[in-house]
Amino acid sequence: MLLVFKNVEVGRPTAGSVVPMNHATLRHKILVVDDSADTRDMMAKLLEMESFAVLTAPDGNAGIYVATTERPDLIITDINMPNLNGIEMIKQLRQRPGFESIPIMAITAYGEGVAQDAIDAGANLAATKPVQFKSLALDIRELLEKSLSDSNADPNPAEKKTTSQ
Repeated sequence: MLLVFKNVEVGRPTAGSVVPMNHATLRHKILVVDDSADTRDMMAKLLEMESFAVLTAPDGNAGIYVATTERPDLIITDINMPNLNGIEMIKQLRQRPGFESIPIMAITAYGEGVAQDAIDAGANLAATKPVQFKSLALDIRELLEKSLSDSNADPNPAEKKTTSQ
């Protein structure tokens, strides 16, 4: 039996229900890292509606902590955050064993140049705000499918791209 914590945030006890899962009903676990509580909450609700288990963190330092303790299947991060920004978080995660192949998506309001910086840091995909949720959900599913097929096949790095929304 596997326990999945929904909408867990560092510094808080479990902020959601604990759901027992078996292998047949296992959901993908997504970590959302953003300094805006409203954005984290909205993203968590939308992703939960898509049947994802969601973890959240308010900055890059907390994002690294949650990522290393919870091992999400995919990470979505904002770029401009206090304490440790998204680009530095991506760089640090990519240096840790086991995080070389976890898909990371960066979202930025600062345009294509910063989106490319996120790709250069190790993100698999970078999008510029505003992001359309339907497009985001499709990108998430594609990254998860590619990650699963890559882990079952050749260990080549994931294809990286930037998208304007």
